[in-house]
Amino acid sequence: LRAAWERFRDRHARHYIGPDEAVFTYRRQFPHSPGVLWDGLVNPALKRTWMDMISVTANLPEGRLGTGSRYHCVHTETEFYYWIIDWRPFRYFTVKFADPFHPGLTYSETYELEPVADGTLFRYTMSPTIDDNGRPQDVATADNIAFIKEFWDHTLPVLSNLLKEEKN
Repeated sequence: LRAAWERFRDRHARHYIGPDEAVFTYRRQFPHSPGVLWDGLVNPALKRTWMDMISVTANLPEGRLGTGSRYHCVHTETEFYYWIIDWRPFRYFTVKFADPFHPGLTYSETYELEPVADGTLFRYTMSPTIDDNGRPQDVATADNIAFIKEFWDHTLPVLSNLLKEEKN
């Protein structure tokens, strides 16, 4: 019974990184509905295209994406391993990353979607990069912020264009 309770609790625990807790926030408005943008952000086949991956696999312990799902993404330069730790469809989801640039460290990201009159406001928030004891690692955090800012600047326009093409 204890194991079942822990699985239930872990699936329903909130792991939301709000702008006040974040070390980095990135915002972008999209001309797509939250449902369309959500699919673009989480669908492995679409992610592979707009994130320019060699491959992406998703482990789906409940047969579908949700809390506990794990991704393995292979890019030209590195591989990423991360898992979904909070899943609130069409509102937000939070993932925890094994930092590929700083082995042994982790950080979390929340992807939040807010409906607006002409589409969706996307807000990405990042936690500090931490070690196994929960201690912030400032140099690694700064490296990850620089990487993700450049990555979003390059890939999010590709995502928006892909979603426009999918619509047509």
